[in-house]
Amino acid sequence: MTRIRHNDYGVLRPPEPGTWRPSLKVSVVIPAYDCQEALDRTVPALARQTYPAELVEVIVADDGSEPPLRVPGARVVRVTGGWGRGAARQAGQLAATGDVIHWLDSDMILADDHLEAHMRWHHLIDYAVVIGDTRFVDAPGEEGVQSAYTRKILESTRRLKDAGANPYLLHTGASSSVRADLLRAAGGVDAS
Repeated sequence: MTRIRHNDYGVLRPPEPGTWRPSLKVSVVIPAYDCQEALDRTVPALARQTYPAELVEVIVADDGSEPPLRVPGARVVRVTGGWGRGAARQAGQLAATGDVIHWLDSDMILADDHLEAHMRWHHLIDYAVVIGDTRFVDAPGEEGVQSAYTRKILESTRRLKDAGANPYLLHTGASSSVRADLLRAAGGVDAS
């Protein structure tokens, strides 16, 4: 496995989507609260992914929605230890069985190769935290707009390669992934 120094991941050569054979299982964990309509759009997009379906599990961590969320194609777990995003992420990752935990916001509109784009990095290195390129749209099908903050950080750090000890500056969690064993070794998610 290649060693990455100071977040300069440029030494890695991930394969182009569609040109490789994945083997790691990914658990997509979606923290959710009273967002049935958003989930009804986001979860079906996970079924269209280019990443092999047999290597994907979807877990929705319902943080007390009333009525409880119903999500075909996903396992729904109720958050019992606390409340909020941290508690939902922790509940979801504790229920997960995948090699990689991929957090996803409930209102994401995904490209069909979204999971594959993340997972190709985890197949190369077992201690990476991968963030998605999140863009904002008013309606599905529109060209997305990257936040000015994100654009500034990416441009000033060669897409985080020069971020040194501060690559977490863009880790918002809307679309991020990490190896499950690394997350467990770090103590999981702070549920408070």
